[in-house]
Amino acid sequence: MRLRHTSTLAIVFFACIASHADTTFNLNSLVFTQGSGSGTATLDTTTATFTSADITVTYMGHDYTFSGTPTAGGFGEFDGFDVKDSEGDTLELLFPVKNFVGYMGGALCTTVGNCTFGMGPQDAYSEISGAGGDPFDTVDALIMGGATAVPAATPEPSAFLLFGTALTGFAVAARKHLRARLHA
Repeated sequence: MRLRHTSTLAIVFFACIASHADTTFNLNSLVFTQGSGSGTATLDTTTATFTSADITVTYMGHDYTFSGTPTAGGFGEFDGFDVKDSEGDTLELLFPVKNFVGYMGGALCTTVGNCTFGMGPQDAYSEISGAGGDPFDTVDALIMGGATAVPAATPEPSAFLLFGTALTGFAVAARKHLRARLHA
């Protein structure tokens, strides 16, 4: 009987841990050759995929908003994502990691801090490319930028579930212990 209760609590515990998978990152000080930007991107660290992005870039006096569900991207050994604006322009961000499982932030691949393949700098950097008929027709390369994890401001619902389950388990165990003493 005790083993069954312990197993149930263990399953609930691990289910709660697994549900805490999303991490939001601030994309800090994005500096391009002819513009700048900032925004956020949300990563599901258990599946290693970005689930949303909202990034604004000011380029030659105009603001462009890249938002929505990013598509997987990358170059060689480096993982990343692509996200489009309403006009079809693409913002490609590359990270100096092979995959995003457990990723907690860091620098982005830039033209001055190129990502390397272990044998010296390669042509791997974050960039913007245009969809035609606008200023993004030519590629604008990222010069500087990074991703910083945003700490969770409020507890996750799974934490409340875990806490409530633990309290219920303790209450049931105490009640059984008390009943056993009273009937003995």
